[in-house]
Amino acid sequence: MAGVFGGTPLTDLQVFQRLFDDPDYARQDLPQLVESGDIEFNPVACLAVPGAAQVRALLRRGEEETSFRVLDLTSAAPRKVRTEALFAGGYRARLSVRNAQNEELAFHEQQVILRPGADVRIEPECFRLDVDVIFPEAVSSGVLQPLRIKVTRVRPRLDLRDPAANADVTVTVIGGTVANAFGVTNAVGEFNTMVMPASGPPSVTVIIEVDTENGGTATRVTRSNAGALPCGAGVSATNVNIRNEAQLSELTSLGRVAGQLSVRGSNVDWTQFVDLRRFCEAGTNVVVSGTFRNGLRLDGIESVGTGPLNDVINFGGYLLLSTIRGVEDILRKMVDLFSPLTPRRTTSVALLDNPALTTATFGKITARILRVENNVALRTLTLGAGSTFLEIRITGNPSLERLELPCGMVATSSITIRGSPRLNVAALQAKSAEC
Repeated sequence: MAGVFGGTPLTDLQVFQRLFDDPDYARQDLPQLVESGDIEFNPVACLAVPGAAQVRALLRRGEEETSFRVLDLTSAAPRKVRTEALFAGGYRARLSVRNAQNEELAFHEQQVILRPGADVRIEPECFRLDVDVIFPEAVSSGVLQPLRIKVTRVRPRLDLRDPAANADVTVTVIGGTVANAFGVTNAVGEFNTMVMPASGPPSVTVIIEVDTENGGTATRVTRSNAGALPCGAGVSATNVNIRNEAQLSELTSLGRVAGQLSVRGSNVDWTQFVDLRRFCEAGTNVVVSGTFRNGLRLDGIESVGTGPLNDVINFGGYLLLSTIRGVEDILRKMVDLFSPLTPRRTTSVALLDNPALTTATFGKITARILRVENNVALRTLTLGAGSTFLEIRITGNPSLERLELPCGMVATSSITIRGSPRLNVAALQAKSAEC
């Protein structure tokens, strides 16, 4: 019904917007809430997980990576109800059980479909996924190695363990190839494949990501490669320029590269997994650009000059930075890196085993998981404004003493920090409360 308010013709809804005042909703939200439903969070069972201090509830729209609603629930106040607009793609809710150190103990994730006037109650049993990896302790180049993965769903409140059947498994190998990179676990929670260690890299790292309908996890194992080539073995070259996918095969025969190694073309869409590793000449500058639809790996590079990633890059799979030496800040020029090319929620950025890295500064990055592991000299880690991750895992970085995260990321990410005794976790928790 139209009317006049303060001399201005307004509808009933517009009048209501003028008078509306609520801490959880803005006036401009009201038109969307005309058709809405209620979501009730009541994770009593999750709060009963041994060691639980709180449950953080995260709500996001469809396949979006950013959570727009964040609620902290405790035993003293375990229930909250939120009214949300109907959304065609549905919502995704995640409950993260956290201890006093803000470490995730268990979780639950589910799709939420709202209907007009209907209520949805989220009152689950939270769980964790344990991933056992059976892989030979030592491997050799060119010799197929069996990889066996067993996934178990653990409900810590009830002390129950069951095989996780039909879980999606993604396997990424650093320093080799895998026969089946994707698959599902069988009735007893197992997934089996074969790994072929490459000629050259001193080790093979297997990264395993597991996703179920109600959430996922990741783990990795590293094995020494008995058939590793000396650093720089292969054809020496100067100023190598790769401009299209047909030229990518040239990388396999290269050893030392003096000058610049460039994988960069005008608007090139790289559909292959681009693997740059083991180019050992001091002063080599690695430059990449384009759209990396299935991911990019920098592994075992001795020196990268002013920084390997100094152009805008789009990627749709994984970004892996591993065993890079002789550089202070390899990520200074990484700007506006994002992953718009795939709806798969396994997209990850990994900074692994970089022994000389002391400072890492990211630009704006959106991905599902950020993993910063075993960078023994890393002292400062900074993530750019506007970056979004569902999960952040920072483990085994004993020198880390400064962690700079945007406020929005602190509020919306599940953050696990282990093995960084110099880091002031209490200050991070205080910032989380402020956000």
